[in-house]
Amino acid sequence: MSATDLAAKSGLTPPKTNAVRQWCGIDGDAQCCRVFQHGSMKFPSYSDHALTKIEENGRGPRDQRDLGRAQGESS
Repeated sequence: MSATDLAAKSGLTPPKTNAVRQWCGIDGDAQCCRVFQHGSMKFPSYSDHALTKIEENGRGPRDQRDLGRAQGESS
C-alpha cells in the first residue's frame, strides 16, 4: 500500500503518518517497507506489518515534542 493508503487505514493525516513512520523506524524496516524502482523513479510500498506496527505503538509519539524529534527538529 502507498503512504496515502497507510494514512487512510491508520486514521491519521498523511503528515502525522509520516512522523509516526519516522518515529517507529518503519521506512528502514524491510518487513514494513519495500521500495520499487522503475527507471529512475522510486516508489515506497508499505506492508500490513507497517500498519500493525503503527497500531502497536499507540499510533506514535505522545506529544508535540516527540513529533518534532521524529521529524528531525531540535528542541
